[in-house]
Amino acid sequence: MVTLILSIIPLALGAAISPVLFGIEILALTSPSRVRTRAWFVVLGAAGVLAAFCVIGLLVGHALPHHRPHHTIDGAVDLIAAGLLGVLAARTLRSSRGATPKPTILDRLQGASTATFLGAGAIGMITNLSTLVLFIPAFRMITKSSAGTAAEVVAFAVLLGITLLPVIAPALLVTLLGDRANGVLGRMNRFMTGHSAQITVGIEVVFALLLLAKGISSLV
Repeated sequence: MVTLILSIIPLALGAAISPVLFGIEILALTSPSRVRTRAWFVVLGAAGVLAAFCVIGLLVGHALPHHRPHHTIDGAVDLIAAGLLGVLAARTLRSSRGATPKPTILDRLQGASTATFLGAGAIGMITNLSTLVLFIPAFRMITKSSAGTAAEVVAFAVLLGITLLPVIAPALLVTLLGDRANGVLGRMNRFMTGHSAQITVGIEVVFALLLLAKGISSLV
């Protein structure tokens, strides 16, 4: 169990770094009303998307030909993920240099209703491709593990909990501490917003290289 959990933690930590989702959660927490409800709606929306991807992953995994060696499939998954991360890094760099930024989901959420934040959490996760690209290989590591059902359940809970930290941690802090958490969350939001492109590109490049090396080693 310990080995399995340790193997997924790096990918889970990379998947957890999500300035967009964190910004959506902060916006929910600075709303004029029903702050805690909106915050946990964001969590539920994001978690629902991850659950859906897990179901799809299980269905695809069962549909794959079982006569192929696991390392071949693993290598292909890692190489595809590395390529996608490379494309996302290039896109993020190009977008950050654009002269006219487009309206973001945060702009559209100004003055939104409470129920809207459930969809905002889902959309924020769906459009946060760098998180999904790292989450899926980690989930596959769990599903192909021979550690046993109990170990896989614990590992999945760890993966889900770490990946959702950008939305769970702020919601939990405000639920427990109330307005006392606003100062810390505000400073974190300003840092994440000010360095969003650099943080995102850094994560995408680092994990693209790691997955590229891992994928190649699985195939040779």
